[in-house]
Amino acid sequence: MPETLKVGDVAPEFYLCEGNDYRNKIPAVDINNEPISIRDFDQKCLVLIFIGEPREDWQVGPRIESLKTLSTFADKCKELGAELVACGMNEYGRMLDCLEKAEVTFRFILASHETPVIHDYNAYSGGAHAFTYAIAGGKIQQAWDQTYPKSFDENHFQEVLTYITANNLA
Repeated sequence: MPETLKVGDVAPEFYLCEGNDYRNKIPAVDINNEPISIRDFDQKCLVLIFIGEPREDWQVGPRIESLKTLSTFADKCKELGAELVACGMNEYGRMLDCLEKAEVTFRFILASHETPVIHDYNAYSGGAHAFTYAIAGGKIQQAWDQTYPKSFDENHFQEVLTYITANNLA
């Protein structure tokens, strides 16, 4: 089971890959096809969240609701001066559908199991792990593993916001 990156580690750059070859790294783009780099957030706190794709049809509705909740959390991050970016796989084509139906208000990187950003942040082991990172100054400031049976819920989001505020990251 992968572990989160350690506090103090340099935050890896966001890379996707050309085709399905991890070695052919290309700069990442978000779901709006806008370039996105870890350097875009050098002057602010970045909250980076990795979330799993719904693998079954019955998981789609709950994922849409969780993405709506994540949009509210993104808005609260912005109020503090931080930015939320999420990353998740779209191997079954369900994540993109969920993102569109949830009308997300944050930047999202679509990935596959071969995508370097998933591996570089230790968020893959047969499926995307539910990790949250607080990144400032290009380094990991805090990491949370919310992989099942934990979840991204109001308690987790409040913990992240409290951490950002208490450590003057935004």
